[in-house]
Amino acid sequence: MKILFLLLLSIPTSLFGQESFREEYVLKGTTILTGSDRNALSEYVHGYRLADITSSECEYNGRSEEIKEQILSITITDSSYVITANIKGNCAHAFLGEIEIENDSIISLIAHGYGSNSTCACCFGITYTISFDHTASKKVRYIMIDGIKNTLIAIE
Repeated sequence: MKILFLLLLSIPTSLFGQESFREEYVLKGTTILTGSDRNALSEYVHGYRLADITSSECEYNGRSEEIKEQILSITITDSSYVITANIKGNCAHAFLGEIEIENDSIISLIAHGYGSNSTCACCFGITYTISFDHTASKKVRYIMIDGIKNTLIAIE
């Protein structure tokens, strides 16, 4: 019986169809949360695709309530928005990015912190590049950070 058990353990998992893990699912550093429902709906229903996300190193650390989350700039081209913002997060985190279209008129920028934990909060600079084409919803007029109403800013 022990021999049969050892034989079963030595059979590669690929024979059982478990080799479905793909390299594109590896998350490392600040990156787009590929395949998320929010990103998929934003792209396929509203026409806005999160094309890139980058973050800076910790720019300032302190108490969480001292860090102001805000949109700093929006650069507009004929096919994209490049949005820079300050967000707060754990000093040891990287971020997984998503966007969500709220009320058919607001792009909400979402950054899920992940990784190690430390005892401090940091202000991070984060840049979202959102692409669109002629099929994109013309109703979208505002951008905000993660549903936080006091970060709402008009796209001009």
